[in-house]
Amino acid sequence: MRCCSAKRSSQSIRSLSRIPEKCARRRADNFDDIHADYEFRPDDLVYSPQAPEQPFRRKELESLVKSGNPTRPVVLADGSVVTLNLQSLLEPVERLREPLKLFLSYAHKDEKYVQELRKDLKLMERDGLVRIWSDQGLKAGEKWQPRILEELKQADVILCQLSRDFLSSDFCVLTELDTAIQRKEEGSAELIAYLLKDCGWDEIPRLKQFQMLPRGMKPLRAWKTKDEYWTAVAKGIREVLEKLQKEKSSSSRHAMSRSRSATS
Repeated sequence: MRCCSAKRSSQSIRSLSRIPEKCARRRADNFDDIHADYEFRPDDLVYSPQAPEQPFRRKELESLVKSGNPTRPVVLADGSVVTLNLQSLLEPVERLREPLKLFLSYAHKDEKYVQELRKDLKLMERDGLVRIWSDQGLKAGEKWQPRILEELKQADVILCQLSRDFLSSDFCVLTELDTAIQRKEEGSAELIAYLLKDCGWDEIPRLKQFQMLPRGMKPLRAWKTKDEYWTAVAKGIREVLEKLQKEKSSSSRHAMSRSRSATS
């Protein structure tokens, strides 16, 4: 099973059934390159391992499932007929579209500034780009440290708001920031840090190697208006998130393509 994107004509789609297996496999291996100028978007087409050369429109499958048609018969090139479970075709597509898990790390004295940022993050949440967690999500009576450590472990992205209060907090630096840097170096999560106030962030050697936001590393006070500052920070965050989500989706598509090739 795999989903792919593409903007092509119906004639081009029909021609897939005539592509030799070796050629089709080569196309799957170069998925991103060969689909760059097609007319469908990346998740518009869905492929099944039972009928790998016949793509289906995602929206069409969703409409069929909603209308009470859970299966669909398909005639293969050799004349045989297979019945596809449409919901099982759609499930991997939905997994690829899952929002990134974003962990917000900040000093409690700077909480009011996090609320400013969340106005811009709300747009990204609405777009399905991220799902945000911070210690504001802790429930009354909940043990906070184990929950925070678990959320740090599960996060795709760790976003740190840098200030003197942040750097003076042992938990912020020795636990949250160190975990973010370690996971970034391991390649298991993305680290985004933005400079809220003047502070000694550049005295942390491991942090200096990463790109900080906003570009030019100007703190909030150095901008003409606070709106310009938050817009610049949010733009930088969105760019990182969209790139990461694209990489994750591409990796998942290639994994499904390799799985499909191995079973064909």
